[in-house]
Amino acid sequence: MGACLVSPLRQFGNPIADAVAPTQYAEAQSRSDPLYPRGSRYYWKSHNLSGLSDGIIDKLVGFAEEMPTEQCDILIQQLGGKINAVQADATAYPHRQTEFVVTLGGHCETSKEDDKCISWAKKSHTGIGRYGGAGVYVNFLSHDESEDRLLAAYGQNAERLRRIKAKYDPDNFFHVNKNIVPAGD
Repeated sequence: MGACLVSPLRQFGNPIADAVAPTQYAEAQSRSDPLYPRGSRYYWKSHNLSGLSDGIIDKLVGFAEEMPTEQCDILIQQLGGKINAVQADATAYPHRQTEFVVTLGGHCETSKEDDKCISWAKKSHTGIGRYGGAGVYVNFLSHDESEDRLLAAYGQNAERLRRIKAKYDPDNFFHVNKNIVPAGD
């Protein structure tokens, strides 16, 4: 079925790459590892979007022209389809109307470059804020996000997750992550 859907794209132009093929999960998860080598420095900000308007594309092109290092990136991931067919309360991730996730990555090699990369990511994130939808994908939260932004990642599921955390991890042993504080704390 997938080959039939991709076939028209393969007939269009001369692609520089065609990586669409059946893939093992672990392989798919590690494909971008070479882009993010151990030891480099990373900071990102992300928005959920319901679409990619001309205004958003124009903003992203402008941000790309201002990238402070060659390692910085703008990642656009398409969701939708089967992801959005799942009920919002069926899993921790509730944002089932999200069609795209745009992540603005400030990446550099040395601490001397941190400020300009972080500043670029924050400025770019703010620049498309008015286009952003509800919430954010929790794996794309930065270390300095607010508690409100963390809870927005889980939307209406946040309180249920806090109750589950209170039941199974009331002492908050598992807290070195994007922490959900147990209910009652």
